[in-house]
Amino acid sequence: MTNNLKRLDSLYQELGPEKIISLVEKFYFFMDNKNECKGIRGMHGVSLESAREKLTAFLTQRFGGPWLYNNKYGPPMMRGRHMPFKIAVAQRNQWLYAMDLALKEMEFDQELEDLLFVFFTDFSEKIRNH
Repeated sequence: MTNNLKRLDSLYQELGPEKIISLVEKFYFFMDNKNECKGIRGMHGVSLESAREKLTAFLTQRFGGPWLYNNKYGPPMMRGRHMPFKIAVAQRNQWLYAMDLALKEMEFDQELEDLLFVFFTDFSEKIRNH
């Protein structure tokens, strides 16, 4: 577990900003275009641009890159930021479904894909509030 945390903390150097941006773009593409994600998509505004920007900034920072999120939005405190939205198991699962598709589309090696999926599973469970 500790080695995985260390790898997450330095993943920015491994991926670079382009792959983080690409992952976020793919994620929101699937959220926007898959019927299985209608519930979670409906929680967002008409445009996903702000959500893309925030997720990119958060992942960049979480994976050891520049503190884009803190600099623009303040401390992440993601659970608190998501409290206004009803996020139950169904919404968490829809979010994870879109992220899983995005991870597969990235064609990362299996070890990295697994590491990221575990991270996103844990993250989405922490955000769940219903």
